[in-house]
This record gives sequence, C-alpha cells and structure tokens, in this order.
Amino acid sequence: MKEDLLHYVWKMKRFDLQGLLTTMGNKVEIVDFGIQNHDAGPDFSNCRIRISDTLWIGNVEMHTKSSQWFAHGHQHDPNYQNVVLHVVYDDDRPVSNSAGQKLPTITLKDRVDQLVLDNYDRFDKSRAWIPCVKMISNVPDIIKATWLDRLVIERLERKTNAVDVLLKSTNYDWEESFFMAMCRNFGLKVNAYPFEVLASSISLKTLLRYKHSHIDIESLLFGQAGMLNDTFQDQYPNKMKTAYRTLRVKHSLDPINPDLWKFMRLRPANFPTIRLAQLAQLIYQTNHLFSKVLAARSIK
Repeated sequence: MKEDLLHYVWKMKRFDLQGLLTTMGNKVEIVDFGIQNHDAGPDFSNCRIRISDTLWIGNVEMHTKSSQWFAHGHQHDPNYQNVVLHVVYDDDRPVSNSAGQKLPTITLKDRVDQLVLDNYDRFDKSRAWIPCVKMISNVPDIIKATWLDRLVIERLERKTNAVDVLLKSTNYDWEESFFMAMCRNFGLKVNAYPFEVLASSISLKTLLRYKHSHIDIESLLFGQAGMLNDTFQDQYPNKMKTAYRTLRVKHSLDPINPDLWKFMRLRPANFPTIRLAQLAQLIYQTNHLFSKVLAARSIK
C-alpha cells in the first residue's frame, strides 16, 4: 500500500462515500475535495469538510497508517495546524496537531473496492509513461464524447457550488462574496487558500473606508496576511507596520497564520507579496468593481 493510492482514490472519489464517520463516530460530509498539493505541507488544500454540523475549511493530510503523522513530525510543524481531516488507510494511533488538538480521522481500509486496488497495483508496475495508454483505443467514441461533456458539466457545477457557499457565508452579500472570490483567484492555485482566509479575516467594507489612503489599504492587507511581524530595515514596511498596529486595534483584527503562504516553485511575479500589493492597488484605484464586472460586454 502506497500513499499515492490514497491520493488517487481521494482525488477521483474512488471510495465509498456513504455513511462516512470519523473514528470518534462523528458524521462526515466532503463538500469539496480540494486541490492536491505537490509542494511541502499537507497533501490537499482548500478542502471543505462538514463534520457533524460544522463546516471546516482547510487542509487534508493522508497516511497509510495514522502513526506516520508522528513519524513525519507533523505534530510539531505549524504548517499542519490547519489540517481539518486526517485520511488514513489503517488507523493504528490517534493523532493531534501542534496545538495539541485531536484530529478528526477517517479510515478507507474497508471503503476501497478490491478492483481499484488490483488495477492500481497493475498500473503501478507498468513501465509505460501512461500505464493505460493501450486501453484508450478500446473505448467507444460515444463514451469518450459523453465523458468529456460530463466533465464540462461537473466543472461548471463545481464552480457554481463554490459561489453558492460564498454567498451563504456572507448572508447573500454579493459585493463581499465577489471580493472573497476575487481574493481567492489572486492566489492562483498555490495560494488560493491563504488568500481566501485573508479575505475572511477582513471585510471589503473595512478596506473601502480607507480608499483615500493607499498605504492604509496595503497596511491592512499585509498586516492581516501576517507579513508585518518581522523587523525591517527599510522605511516603507516600518511605516506600514506602524499604521497596521493602530488599525488592528481600531477594528479588532486578528492576522492569519503567516505559515500558510507558499513561495516555493513560484515565479517571482506570482509571489504572494506581489499579489497582495496588486490587490491593494486594485482596491485603491477602482470603484464599484463588482458592478463594472456585471456591466462588462467583453472580456477585455
């Protein structure tokens, strides 16, 4: 059994989803399976998991045995503090995060069909670049065409469902929901989750109160992103740090965990620091952005 198999069955939903329970007996509903993370950190990010009656948004970590959580040192790693669900093939030990909180865990040992295990084992041993390359010619064209059509529909459903979740979380405030969706996309795939958490930590209404002051908008965004905690040599970040200290108290703000941000394998133009500066500039320069998007008649 390899951890890659767990990644596959999770990503492709190839396990029994009916009656999912944690090892503690709490009901589990997977609202969004998230995005696979190929960098350092938890295996899947931006997941939405409903446990009992609470919707959790965060990361999912996977192991063949739950005790590997400790073997890999995750209990001491702050990057794993936002894991909302531990998915294992075999549960041999209860686990907790760096804050000492017990992690909800589900086991897949009796939920994966034997045919899936056999096929995976056969493909894993194949030396072909794409293990199933010789099988595609045996699939009728009508099945391939309908499958591609279904993929388009599922993608649209996934996108509209994400908007629906945002709307419900903001009590159907379209401006605020648009702001949160826009922030998420500013993070692209790698930093979508921390940008979404950032947008949840400060409302658009608060930012717009400082539309006259570019530095205040930047101070709020960088401060809430947890990026103003260091000691700086340059004047500008120190100026932002001073401004944020006042604004944080005034609006009772709490910054997010700075360990959420990822820089690895990103081009410098996509660093979250650059994207935050761009977001601040957009808010500063643009009025009624959501209305302008609705009124737009061309993509350009």
